[in-house]
Amino acid sequence: MMAFGLAAGVAMGQTNNQISLGVSAGLYFPTGSEIRDAFGDSIFTIGLTPVASSRPTAGQLTPSVSIIGADKDGSNFLLVPITLGYEMHFGNPYKDQVLPFARIEGGLAYYNYAVNVPGGRSSGSEVGLVGDAELGLQISKSITISAKYYLFQEEGGLNFNGLELGLTFALFPL
Repeated sequence: MMAFGLAAGVAMGQTNNQISLGVSAGLYFPTGSEIRDAFGDSIFTIGLTPVASSRPTAGQLTPSVSIIGADKDGSNFLLVPITLGYEMHFGNPYKDQVLPFARIEGGLAYYNYAVNVPGGRSSGSEVGLVGDAELGLQISKSITISAKYYLFQEEGGLNFNGLELGLTFALFPL
């Protein structure tokens, strides 16, 4: 099974403008039965991502881009949600070493899919709506763990909704 994913945060509205190249890894747990049947209960994701050394300013709208995809047994999909999010902090981002945060986002997603389903194949390349809610911990300026639930607009009769659990490491400044 080949799987590829990228959880990317765009650095607008940061409290500190230092941007690093990071690596992210995680698991995507699709909730749609057709997607689970074609790809399994979990999809390993890994990718490169820009990482800011601090969280976005609480209460400010900030953009985000992610990539989630998989390829298995002739079925494949690629999802690219592009969203604006509102973030709340549960601590002081200027002095707390570990910063819990919650984020809610909405926007558009690009869908490219060709999935074998009972009785045939569902395929397409479209743009639709997406929303998500995220809880996370920024453990240090270089490590973040998070859980994000995506609500994707149904496309081609397929439900791409799912939970993404991820870990991101900042590697070096850009």
